[in-house]
Amino acid sequence: DGVTSAIKEIYGNDVGITSPQVIVETFSSFITGFSYFLVGIAGFSLVVASIGVITTLYTSVMERTREIGLMKALGFTNSSVLLFFLSEAAIIGVIGATTGILIGMVIGSLVISILSTSGGFGSGLTPVFLLNDILFVWGLSVILSIFAGVYPAWQASKLDPVVALRKE
Repeated sequence: DGVTSAIKEIYGNDVGITSPQVIVETFSSFITGFSYFLVGIAGFSLVVASIGVITTLYTSVMERTREIGLMKALGFTNSSVLLFFLSEAAIIGVIGATTGILIGMVIGSLVISILSTSGGFGSGLTPVFLLNDILFVWGLSVILSIFAGVYPAWQASKLDPVVALRKE
C-alpha cells in the first residue's frame, strides 16, 4: 500500500497501478465465481438425473402393470409393492453413483496426466480424491435416486389388482 501511494504521489491518480494484492483479489473472485458455476452445473445434473430415474421407474411401472397385479393378487401389500419399487430405485442409484464416481475419477486422472505430460499447465499437479467427498456424493446420489422413485413406487402400490390383471 505504501508503494502504491508513493507512486500515485509522484505520478498522480492518472496512472493505473496493479499490485500483487489486486491480482490475488481478482484471481480469488474469479475462482469463487467459477466454483459457483460448477456447483450450479452439479445441481442441474442432479435434477436431470432425478428426472431420469423418475421416468425410468414410471415406465417400469407402466410396463409391469400385470406383474404388479399378480403380486397383489398373491397377497403382496401396498407397502411391500412400494418397498419393491423403492429398492429398484436404490439399486439404480447405487449403480449410477458408483459408475459415475469411477468414471469421474478416471477422467480426472487422465486430464491431469495429459496436462502434465504436455509440460505445460498441469506439470506438478496430482489429482486428489477425498474419501469424505466421494462418500458424500455417493450417498447423495443414492438418496436422490430413492427420493425420485417415491412417486412411481406409490403409483405402483395403489394399483387395483383386478384392473392391473386385465390390462393388456
